[in-house]
Formats: sequence, structure tokens, C-alpha cells
Amino acid sequence: MARFLDTNVLIRYLTQDDPAKAARDVRHRRAVMLAGTVDVSDQTFYSGSEVAVASRERERSVVVKSHFGHSQINVGQENLSFYRDLVGFLGWETILDGGAEGGFFVVRGEHDAKLVFNGHPNEVANDYDGLGTNHFAFSVDAQADVDAMADYLRERGVPLLFETPRHRPEIIAGIGGSAEDTYYQVMFASPDNLLFEVVYTGPKAT
Repeated sequence: MARFLDTNVLIRYLTQDDPAKAARDVRHRRAVMLAGTVDVSDQTFYSGSEVAVASRERERSVVVKSHFGHSQINVGQENLSFYRDLVGFLGWETILDGGAEGGFFVVRGEHDAKLVFNGHPNEVANDYDGLGTNHFAFSVDAQADVDAMADYLRERGVPLLFETPRHRPEIIAGIGGSAEDTYYQVMFASPDNLLFEVVYTGPKAT
């Protein structure tokens, strides 16, 4: 039965006058091993040391599977009702409420995602253009839901920011959407100067 030549010897022979090609071939061979497209245990082609290195690097390249768990948002206790009404309008379920005495509440959305609104912040003012979180975005199922959110905010005297609601074709283009799709958003700030977005992404309503 025919056996493969030792690959290191073969590469050196074929590329002895082209070091750059040799380097490319070695990188390609290692990438193939890491991708798992060949059986690296076949040591008629790969040396024992190559198998060991590939196995270690493949283990390090495994991505840990995760999902969004929760986020705590520190707000003024006097503004808790603003957030409670807001997330209630957006369909989040209150699962824990500390009341006026506790000064916090917890809501749950789809896929068991949770938001904790804590009414015991320190005295540092929030600047959404500074270090840290810029804004929180809630995705909705229909373009009309964004308009409904805008009406909700207007009724409560909350200014709509950045000329929203509006379509953002440059964002759709950037994420590979089609010409029939839209990124339609409304943005606003809370009484604590936290920036929020409500956004619909999908087929543009006519």
C-alpha cells in the first residue's frame, strides 16, 4: 500500500526556492488540521508533534455557548415608575418588585432575559457618550410597533432624539439586508439620561 511522504520533507523539496510559499503551505496545512477536515490521527501524513499541537489548539478554539442572562440598570428611585411603565408597554413581565421600600424591580422578556432596575445608584451622573454602555435597544416585531412607541413617548412628553422615528438604510446595507428591508428606530432618553432605542428590522411596510 502506498504511503504519503513525510509532509515536512515534501514541502521543503517543493518550495526550497520559495520560502513564502513554504510558509503559506504550512499555515494552510495547520488550518486544515484545526478545521477538522482531515484525520490528524493518521500519522502517515502528520507527525506526532503536529497532531499534539493541532489537538491543543483545536481545544482552545472551542467557543463557549452562552446567551444573555441579565443586566442591572441603576436609576433614580424617584424614576422607577417611568421604567416600570416603559418595559410593561414593551411586553416585559415583572417577576419581582421591591416596592417603594425596596427600590428595585426585575422584569423578564423572551428567552428568559432579565433586566434589574435598581433605584440605589451613587451620585455620579450618566453620560451615554462616555465610557460604558451607550444605549439599550428593544427589538419589536412590526414597523407599526415603533410608531406606537413614539406615540407613547409623545403622550408623556418624552422628547424623541436624533430625528427619529426614521428608517436607517445605511444600517440595513451594513448588515447585508435587502432593499426591501428596513431598520426603523425611535430613540429617547430617560429621566436619568439613559439612552434607549426601540427598533424594528425586517420587510419595510408600504
